[in-house]
Amino acid sequence: MFRLTPIVLTALALAAGTAHAADAVVHTVPASQVAFLVGQPVFDKEQNEIGQLLFVLYGQNGQPIAAAMNVGGFMGVGARKVAVAWRLLKISIADGQAKIVVEMPTELLLSAKDMEGPDNTVNIVDLPR
Repeated sequence: MFRLTPIVLTALALAAGTAHAADAVVHTVPASQVAFLVGQPVFDKEQNEIGQLLFVLYGQNGQPIAAAMNVGGFMGVGARKVAVAWRLLKISIADGQAKIVVEMPTELLLSAKDMEGPDNTVNIVDLPR
């Protein structure tokens, strides 16, 4: 198992530049809504289900910085665990139903590094701004 600190942000090979924890954009979502999101399906921009939200990674300020999710595979078999920058998630909640959409190309998400990095670090997929 790994500790969630220190958090290391890594850029995809196709992304220009690097991201740093101090540069992270944080979206405030009530804790009750974040807890409700765990276990919900995750969709790409074309509305295809691509995975399931597993848990939320928080920064030292208590704000969410990334969402851990299973992606790929079929019915959970062969799925990989990746962490996606919180700013890339579009979350809508209507009539008690959550919809989580990842705002990045699906092929980049599916080819992202596994979230568990070396030396107790976490790889977080992000896009340049």
